[in-house]
Amino acid sequence: MDDPALASAGERIYLRGTTDVPACAMCHSRNGMPMMGNGMMGMMGGGMGMMAEVPRLEGQHAAYILSQLHEFSTGERRGMMMNRVAAALSPTDAKAVAAYLSGQR
Repeated sequence: MDDPALASAGERIYLRGTTDVPACAMCHSRNGMPMMGNGMMGMMGGGMGMMAEVPRLEGQHAAYILSQLHEFSTGERRGMMMNRVAAALSPTDAKAVAAYLSGQR
């Protein structure tokens, strides 16, 4: 079931972030495709590896995106930046981002 208002809110979060969450597009690109290029520095100055390791998000199933955000937020899945970002997303914001990304083709 599509919810245009939820997807629109997700687009805003994805492209601009919130007070507590940086824009997803900073790492995942504007349209959810992975970015290529040199390595990215992490929060503590440690390398995060090549940007090619940042996964493609466009068109992923919303349930999959939500499950991965949950695993990052609990620490079940580790990612230097994603653990902090996912923990800061409210459940409503996470659903909105998932709705936006799942609608991207």
